[in-house]
Amino acid sequence: MPQGRLKPLTIRAPGLFGLNTQEQLGLLDPLFATVANNLVFDDNDRMAARKGWSKTTSSQIESGADITVLHMYERDKDTQILISVCNNKIWSGTSTLTEQTGTAGASNNWKFINFESQVIAVSQGRTPVFWDGGAGTDFANVTATTGSVPTGDDGVAAYGRLWILDADRLTLKVSGLQDKTKWATADDSAIVDLAEYFPAVDFAQAIAAFNNLIVVFGLHSILIFTGVHAPVTQLALNDVILGIGCIARDSIQDIGDDLIFLDSTGLRSLVRSIELKTQPLQDLTINVRNELLTDIDNTTKTLIKSVYNPDDGFYLITLPATTRHVEYYIDLRRKNPDNSARIFKWNSIELNCMAYDIVSNTLHVGKEGVVGKYDTYTDLDPTDSFSTTSYIAEYKSSWSDFKSEILKVLKRANLVTIGGSEYQVTFNWAFDFSDIEYTTSFVVPVSTQARYNISRYNTHRYSGTNTDINNNTIELTHAGQFAQVGWKAAIDGDAFAIQSISMFAKTGRLATSGDRW
Repeated sequence: MPQGRLKPLTIRAPGLFGLNTQEQLGLLDPLFATVANNLVFDDNDRMAARKGWSKTTSSQIESGADITVLHMYERDKDTQILISVCNNKIWSGTSTLTEQTGTAGASNNWKFINFESQVIAVSQGRTPVFWDGGAGTDFANVTATTGSVPTGDDGVAAYGRLWILDADRLTLKVSGLQDKTKWATADDSAIVDLAEYFPAVDFAQAIAAFNNLIVVFGLHSILIFTGVHAPVTQLALNDVILGIGCIARDSIQDIGDDLIFLDSTGLRSLVRSIELKTQPLQDLTINVRNELLTDIDNTTKTLIKSVYNPDDGFYLITLPATTRHVEYYIDLRRKNPDNSARIFKWNSIELNCMAYDIVSNTLHVGKEGVVGKYDTYTDLDPTDSFSTTSYIAEYKSSWSDFKSEILKVLKRANLVTIGGSEYQVTFNWAFDFSDIEYTTSFVVPVSTQARYNISRYNTHRYSGTNTDINNNTIELTHAGQFAQVGWKAAIDGDAFAIQSISMFAKTGRLATSGDRW
């Protein structure tokens, strides 16, 4: 029996570096997680349970068919209208969804573009349509007064013009200044033959505006154009990035000083360096690469959607894979020391699409025939008349010897938790890379203070002076050199975060094989 006094083994900020499944069977920094489901980082950088969602639509439309697209139409400084697509029709509203399809052709994959107080919608092979948000009006075809309208499935409004791909994915059409009807080069419009610029056989997948540039994403390369304020005479290729492209139109998000997009190898960051005039790229998802690529391969690319939440500082991408539906949460406020992104997975909320309202700081979500919003700490179960349901938040650490080759006999653990009044938390631990796992559980004490103000998604914003910090002590058993610990809890109406995990062990001789007992 090893002898010696109890030695503390502490993970002061569990999960601080996010999820790492790429090296989960090796020795990682103990601040990495190897399992991290339904978690976020709060503003104090604690690992915390995500929020859930609640429906804002009073009743389902189209017999509960999937809402496949959400868009926040900003008509003017005082008017924001949520647009959704369901069952090949276009709708507006949140509490009551009103059909606005008009002359729009049948499509579940419209891309919406805010332009000159109107909203334009494009879809592959379809005539673009527009709506001015007026009562009693619906979407109507965009009619060209000169030239012909493009019929591709992506575009952007930038620098006073519409920039829309044509259906051949090799032509970029630029409208007249502040005029959606002019598409002829002789009438202050521009037509760009992208085949002249792609370095090899490629086709345009998406387009974005960024830092006085137009960025055209091919499948295998990226074209960057300058001269955007006078496209007829000054548009010119500024740079070409080879070997990287975009595989999902709706993965692109402008996060202010960067663009995030999904390449065939994972999520990428396009950063422009003004001094060097180059566009270095960064792989954001290197720590979950294999798992992410498996989910991508099993997902129809047109169903991939994303959103950027600037208030809470995260990018969220939803992958409705055929074998499982998962969201990847990317924290954008802080990077790891190796410049990798901090990532968690959401494995039970199953969002179809998302849109963020910057005016009300509301993250809208699309579900089965309803619009909802990301709030509260419960989900809704669409199979049970939209009754509330709990969801499981879960974490496992990496394997660690805590910088000691000495055998460790675990005696007890202390978890500092925030919130989670009356939650039953299951604590688990294992030794030496074994799949044999030991578990125990504890109940977080009843809160005697004010409940949370949950207008934000995290656990640190409280009503009054409530901190609701609890020290939870549990007894442990068994021994080994390398240890892995974790916890899971059913989140059901109360915010919950873990501040630290401390274990106390007897230590003695050097560990040898077969010491687990």
